[in-house]
Amino acid sequence: MNLRSVSINRMIMSYLLAVYCFLLPFEEVLVLPFGSVLKIFGLLVMAVAFVFMAANNFRMQLKWLWLFGWLLYCAVSVIWTPSLEWWQYYLSIYAGQAAFVFFVAHLPVSYINLKIVKKGLIIGAFIAALILIVTPKQSSFTSDGRRTIMFLNAKMDPNVLAIIMVIAIFCVLSLYERGRHPIYTAGALAVILLLVAGVFLTGSRGAVISLVLTALIMASLIVRKQSQRKTAFYVLLGIAVAILLLYFVLPDDLLDNRYSLTSLLGLNEYDNKMHNRYTIWQHSLDLFVKRPLFGYGCGSFFSVIETVYKKSAAHNLLVLELVELGVVGTIPIAVFFSKTALQAKKYCEISDFCIWISVLIFSLSLDSIPFKYFWITVMLISVAIKQGRERRLADG
Repeated sequence: MNLRSVSINRMIMSYLLAVYCFLLPFEEVLVLPFGSVLKIFGLLVMAVAFVFMAANNFRMQLKWLWLFGWLLYCAVSVIWTPSLEWWQYYLSIYAGQAAFVFFVAHLPVSYINLKIVKKGLIIGAFIAALILIVTPKQSSFTSDGRRTIMFLNAKMDPNVLAIIMVIAIFCVLSLYERGRHPIYTAGALAVILLLVAGVFLTGSRGAVISLVLTALIMASLIVRKQSQRKTAFYVLLGIAVAILLLYFVLPDDLLDNRYSLTSLLGLNEYDNKMHNRYTIWQHSLDLFVKRPLFGYGCGSFFSVIETVYKKSAAHNLLVLELVELGVVGTIPIAVFFSKTALQAKKYCEISDFCIWISVLIFSLSLDSIPFKYFWITVMLISVAIKQGRERRLADG
């Protein structure tokens, strides 16, 4: 294939992915009668990626066999799952998203410009954060000051919206180049500040914890490189200043109800015996003990938790997998995620590695795996790993 064709394919794939990432914060509010705009566009991206991948020779890494093993187990669990409806629903989500990631991750490295893709995500998250800040009447949805995007009686899940903004923050850090004009630095800081404000306005405690812990991890990794110790200091200082400024401008009810220490940890809900994650996890443990090896089947959590508590989400990716698939079914996906993290640590820039870490931390408070933000992160990291490996081979 000549250089002109490669250049055209690179432009097509990069901008398709950038638009997909741009639409990510608006999935639940931009809906047509036959499906969300994001889903329709995702099918287009997947089709183009498949055509490009099929036209090139590719080598599949062994780690992908673990993902396919997990999918196969999800499919086989139809034999014992209590609800075929939920099994079919979640299996279709997992299969579609896994195919999307697989096709894109196995394109030649020259076919994707990650900077363009990340900019699409940053712009989408920036606009979403701006909506939360400048249109409180349209975006406020609870009495305690939480906000989300609302359009035509539809609203975005505030937790999903928040983690997309967290991902965008680390995308900004990954694109930031030291030594450029001060206006560029000021612009990057302004975007990060606005995104941090958006995260806090959603009232998502899991996203806030993920942001702070990942920033600390990023700083600790950077500080080991003597030449970048100033960068580590600036990362922490920037996040700290943003949080301090927000403390004086956020509504008092949001601060009291969502961001006190007891609220952040959910202890007030647990002590008052309200619907909370700790109670869900306690009942989930009882379910797991009854079927520790094979679980209750793909998509079964809603059905089985209702038998011991009430219908609710797992609010934890590991809890979800252990209950639905047991130890046998959880091992393959855990190995895939672990290998992805190890490869990212080895081949990616620290900020890219932290994108993956932020999502994993957030997944301790939300199921994550049925949502597109989770899989788009797997795609971003997988492409970054492949490009990092190619650069290392080229450098000898």
